[in-house]
Amino acid sequence: RMETVFKVAEKIGRHVCLVGRSMNRIYELARQCNYLQDIKVPIDVRDSKKIPKNKMVFLCTGSQGEQRAALARIANGTHPDLHLEKDDNVIFSSRIIPGNEKRLYKIFNDFSKSEINVLSEENSMIHVSGHPAREDLKKMYNWVKPKILIPVHGEQRHMAEHITILKNEFPNLEFLPLKGYRIQYPKNGFFFAVKILFQIPKILQAIYHENKWLNAQLKNRMWDLVISDNRYGLYSKKTKTVFITHQLHIISGFGNISDKLLQRIVYSKINKFNICWVPDLQDELYNIAGKLSHPIQKPNHTKFIGPLSRLDLVSGQANGPILILLSGPEPQRTLLENILLSQLSNIQHEKIIFVRGLPEATSKIKEKEHVEFINYMDLNSLSKIMSDASLVICRSGYSTIMDLIKLHKKALLIPTPGQSEQLYLAQHLQEMNRFIARSQETVSLAKDIKTCRESSATMMKVNFSEYKNALGEILDL
Repeated sequence: RMETVFKVAEKIGRHVCLVGRSMNRIYELARQCNYLQDIKVPIDVRDSKKIPKNKMVFLCTGSQGEQRAALARIANGTHPDLHLEKDDNVIFSSRIIPGNEKRLYKIFNDFSKSEINVLSEENSMIHVSGHPAREDLKKMYNWVKPKILIPVHGEQRHMAEHITILKNEFPNLEFLPLKGYRIQYPKNGFFFAVKILFQIPKILQAIYHENKWLNAQLKNRMWDLVISDNRYGLYSKKTKTVFITHQLHIISGFGNISDKLLQRIVYSKINKFNICWVPDLQDELYNIAGKLSHPIQKPNHTKFIGPLSRLDLVSGQANGPILILLSGPEPQRTLLENILLSQLSNIQHEKIIFVRGLPEATSKIKEKEHVEFINYMDLNSLSKIMSDASLVICRSGYSTIMDLIKLHKKALLIPTPGQSEQLYLAQHLQEMNRFIARSQETVSLAKDIKTCRESSATMMKVNFSEYKNALGEILDL
């Protein structure tokens, strides 16, 4: 993310200045790790006074409102070297962590008093995030049916929970521990970008260690194939390795220059694998993910393996209840849940199954006459209920979209706010007349359900078995 800012600043004729000890420390550590090599040296904050402000970009610490950090001192006018003026712009490419609202809003207000513009995810398309959820992980495991599963993401408690869920799905598999990235995430995602930026050195170190771990394992285990779901260090010359992703075109939210720079960085990692699998159709026009999976330039050895789904069409009524299927990160999952709960009274004539996507939850929402609330569903139950559903209301995550297509379901897609991938997929698939899409802020259940019922959306005819050929080919190499 830091490199992107440097490159874009250079393109538009601006110098970059790092403000705050943590920001400078990140820069120095990245340089030591051989990153940030092909960029201009940043300007010292004291020297920045000699340069017109319209030729400067300042990268500052303090995105969570820390009182002693650079941004808070700039906002209250006590920073010794940097003072902002009327009509200057302050960009928050991040989200607010719950608990930090009060001190951050104080900073926002301080800037507002000085007539300084504040751009955040609330009023600008400047932030990107997205991570595989529990169901996405289960789908991948069901596709490849491995004999060994290795939870790798998060802290120890996250990996322990990962193991618990997977053991319920795959009781006969061996589990190997692998240290995760231990990334700290903002709970509401508002300050996601800066939070991740501060952890880049730790992520790079984790990628190095996971590669070292894999090569050590391969000294004692004869693994035929390693499939990496967006883990950049799981490649080796000692066995075949596959990187699997549907998103080859990067949508950063910063424009085409930023997208291309990020894409170049991502491709440099993907090209270390033997092959890159893309779970979509190869046809440039008739496909699911549009430009996400079909950029002009693709990684080396890219192979389209067709869409994937762990669900099976179960013979059912097909004109049954409406299925509301919640998933994704907090607090957006809860925000959408509350929005939909407040509108249920407007559609009492419909039978609804409301799956909350909370596997750890012990308390349940009180049943309504026409609504059945379920905290979490296993694979078989989900296949049956989705097969029966007359309409599915859900996020526009790619795995969910592939499930909908396989089961030939009409759907109302509600993309997660701030997630560029979901926003693009929802809009693209609506334009292709596949599904109806609405934003979280504008969704109206009664009105939108009627629109979905009356829509002439066309179902795609897709082969969901192509991956078997790809799997056979890579094992035969």
